[in-house]
Amino acid sequence: MTVNETLATYSNYLVYGAMAAYTIAMIAFAVSFAAMRGRDLVPAASVPAGTEADSGAVAVVTKVATTVGGPDDGALPPGRRAGNIGMSTTWLGTILLGVAVLLRGLSVGRAPWGNMCEFSMTSAFAIALTFCLMSLRRDLRWLGVFVVTPVLGWWRAESPVGVVDPGEVESVVRVPLAELLDPANRVSVGHPSGFVGPAFDVRGLLVWGFTAGLLSRLFALCGWERPWDASDVRPLPDLR
Repeated sequence: MTVNETLATYSNYLVYGAMAAYTIAMIAFAVSFAAMRGRDLVPAASVPAGTEADSGAVAVVTKVATTVGGPDDGALPPGRRAGNIGMSTTWLGTILLGVAVLLRGLSVGRAPWGNMCEFSMTSAFAIALTFCLMSLRRDLRWLGVFVVTPVLGWWRAESPVGVVDPGEVESVVRVPLAELLDPANRVSVGHPSGFVGPAFDVRGLLVWGFTAGLLSRLFALCGWERPWDASDVRPLPDLR
């Protein structure tokens, strides 16, 4: 299968951009959600209402209207500004992800869901786009934090895995984390476009690109990363 490496690289860049946008949106939505939960009902006005007493006389009761967060002074309600920022950056991330999915499909000349990475990208784009479009009709800012928050999946027990599409995958290999974390197996690869990124040279296989970038950031954020020689830059093998 012929891969347009330039389009694939641009697709990866756009995915990184979408991840950054969704991260900002997650923080903004979290601030908005917390502010909305913390608002109190404050008495706003007393509205008299007539009612008939048991003795036949007329009594007057007072109905207290309430407002959220205090009197209406024209200011944005608590959390609304953060919610607006979250909504805007969600739209930005969704547009970037949509273009990334399109370039991914064009780079390989087929629908962009031939492997788990592409399936995840396309599914995430569909979910985010649905949320954005629904938010045009209803105020769904309160739901935003649950839409854009990333979740790291795990499997409680090993299960058989294998090749589903031979046209896309040649083999499936289980690699222990210890081997991926071993500094002797970590290198950098240089793309013809000039991009240099992390890679893993394990069991005669080269893990690079988007997958290697995710693994590298995950290891660093979890505090598992061990010092390795990032200056060991190797040319990317010919994938054709």
